[in-house]
Amino acid sequence: MRERSGAFPWSATTWLILSLVVVFGLQQVDEVYLHTGLFYRLELSGTGLRHGFLWQLLTFQFLHAGVWHLFVNGMVLWWTGRYAENVMGGTRMFLAWLSAGTVGGLLQGFLMIPFPQYFGDSVVGASAGVAGLTSIFCLIERDAQIHIFWGLLPVRAIYFLYGSIGLSLFCTVVPFLPGMAHAAHLGGFLIGIAWVRQGWIDTYRPLPGQEWLEGLKRVTAFRGRSTRFRPTVLSGTRPVTPQPKVAARDEYITTQVDPILEKIAAHGIQSLTAEERAILQDARNKMAGR
Repeated sequence: MRERSGAFPWSATTWLILSLVVVFGLQQVDEVYLHTGLFYRLELSGTGLRHGFLWQLLTFQFLHAGVWHLFVNGMVLWWTGRYAENVMGGTRMFLAWLSAGTVGGLLQGFLMIPFPQYFGDSVVGASAGVAGLTSIFCLIERDAQIHIFWGLLPVRAIYFLYGSIGLSLFCTVVPFLPGMAHAAHLGGFLIGIAWVRQGWIDTYRPLPGQEWLEGLKRVTAFRGRSTRFRPTVLSGTRPVTPQPKVAARDEYITTQVDPILEKIAAHGIQSLTAEERAILQDARNKMAGR
């Protein structure tokens, strides 16, 4: 195994938390000195959704309403994000957080438009995405102990998840606790469950649309190579088609498998393409004598 290389060896969770802190600092600078009103266009609001500001479903997750709001979300993100990153890699952890927050924001937004008196007209925060990561942790580590109420009451992780979902659902149907986006939390919890149930936490399982994108990249690369090199065939002759050589097992491992293993050591297993995963599976079958 190689040692971690690169100038920035921080985890994806650390970078995500740092981005939240930086954006919060920019919020304060704008609010105190600049007064541009830019961040009001980035928060998720019923008015913005009615005007088609769909980017708010992404940007609102990086904004926070205050220092305590940022601190709580950052602490839970540090706990759940590092665990999810160890399980599925930094890229998938970030996508799980972002997708949970987006769907949670969409659910909250649908309720804010017709019922602003109950659900408010705007929402900010990373908590919907954090709820998704919490679901992933609780479903995998079902028997882990989570201490709530300032560490006084230990609860099994799976029961903590059930209780959190139940509270979010109840407060969404009966919105008696203002100031919290319970519908967004509910959507986040459900998307986290979907990540586990669909097996998207498994780095070998492609995400929705991933195989299509990789196939498109291969087609684009092939067309690029075919336009750069076109062999000329003289009249009266037949092009000689080289016969593929069957590589010996050692040569196959050296030329095909070793570069993939080096890529895993350098960038993690989540960096492999579908073609590289297929090569690894083929090598496994060859070594097993299938």
